[in-house]
Amino acid sequence: GHTELSQEDIRLIKHSRKSLLFDPKGEAWHRKDSLFDVTMGAPDGAEVCELVGVYLLYKIREILPDDSDCGLYRDDGLVIMRHSNGPTIERTRKSLFRLFRNEGLKITVSSPSDSVDFLDVTFRSDGSFRPYRKAEKVTHYIHKQSDHPPAITKNIPDMISRRVSSISSSYEVFDAAKPYYEDALRRSGYEPNMSYNEDASKTQKICNLQEEKSGRYCGSIHLFLQLWIPT
Repeated sequence: GHTELSQEDIRLIKHSRKSLLFDPKGEAWHRKDSLFDVTMGAPDGAEVCELVGVYLLYKIREILPDDSDCGLYRDDGLVIMRHSNGPTIERTRKSLFRLFRNEGLKITVSSPSDSVDFLDVTFRSDGSFRPYRKAEKVTHYIHKQSDHPPAITKNIPDMISRRVSSISSSYEVFDAAKPYYEDALRRSGYEPNMSYNEDASKTQKICNLQEEKSGRYCGSIHLFLQLWIPT
């Protein structure tokens, strides 16, 4: 169901979003059009972002073909289109630009592709997926000798193993990816022995089963469109 907001709730939410900045001379600065703003480091910034994201996903779903899906994490979005021809894809791209422009936002849309790097996963149209990281990025974990509680540090190798398992579509994919993560763990003082975790991949298996029951198979994905909202 939906949560009903009273006019007082709405007034308080809008009031809490008013923002003023003062320079060393004591002069105030604020947006030209209004005082409404979500400042960097705002206590509820993440919640505001999630709320706006849910709204945008609702609007995006209205313009996508019925056999498409979409997701949004912060300022990074992904659209999956199935069995779509060139004209449909181009109309969708233009509709996305128009939608975000009408909401006062700019957006960058990638060219259609049969694979995409989204967050820390590479997805392919054949249904396979594998861990992704930027080539120049060096991964660091909390050191084993840090002041963090032992309950945290002793579980880090298992947490990393479960995460890499969950974003690997098969044991072979996991086995090819794990040396990088084991090296990162060794640099942080651990003695890793990562193993493929079947339980961690259950979510994907459930997803595949749901796709099969609905007649929408991962293998039928035509292409991906990646969305970026400049910040």
